[in-house]
Amino acid sequence: MGLITILDSTYKLINNLTLNDGILKAGESMQNGPYPSNINIHENFITAKGSPTVTTYSSTLYDLSAVGDPKDGWLLDRTDHSMGLTLYLDLQKRMVETVSALQDPQDTIYADCQGTYQHLPHDHKFLAYGQIPKFKEYENNDRVVMEAKFGQDNQVSSCRSHWVSDWSATPYWAPKIATTQEPNGNVTLSISWNVATPDAYNSWIVYESNDVDGPFKQRSQQVRKTGFETNTTLSAGTRSVMAAV
Repeated sequence: MGLITILDSTYKLINNLTLNDGILKAGESMQNGPYPSNINIHENFITAKGSPTVTTYSSTLYDLSAVGDPKDGWLLDRTDHSMGLTLYLDLQKRMVETVSALQDPQDTIYADCQGTYQHLPHDHKFLAYGQIPKFKEYENNDRVVMEAKFGQDNQVSSCRSHWVSDWSATPYWAPKIATTQEPNGNVTLSISWNVATPDAYNSWIVYESNDVDGPFKQRSQQVRKTGFETNTTLSAGTRSVMAAV
């Protein structure tokens, strides 16, 4: 709550986005703070012009003595999510108008929190239900064309789900390697590169040396990537190792 972080395709920081235009800062007036502002980290969108659109939590001074809390307390507004809403924002009049409300009439879902509503190409929509472990794709006439469920209701949840088709990223940090001595005497090399997308690389080049400090004169093997972590057996007598893509 309070800050949206924007990264580039190598996961380097571009900007930290918060509110500094006089809108109530939660850290100044609420006991949960301090944090930068009441910006909602879950709801944000970068427009085609490159400008961000964000929402904020509505925090209202309220008498909470009826429920055993302070008289001068804070009420954080929250609504149940059961549909995908398309809204029109009139920034001049500061008004909001509902354009459409998407839901599956054959499957009424109520979720207290979380969820995602995303417009896709060809006028399709992607709707995820947060607290309820389910997401659906709708075609342009609002008919369900894809549905997936990944757990029991109220036992598994998805804070946000997004349909991403063209994301490509190569981390700016180096891959991680580790070695394990096996009972048979062999040494297994394990290599991983957290959050690198599948198109970033498809194999590892392994360099071995019989000396602790190298040198690594030529590659000893090329190993095809196998999922998140790739394993290979090092040559006998290897005392140092290096991996590259």
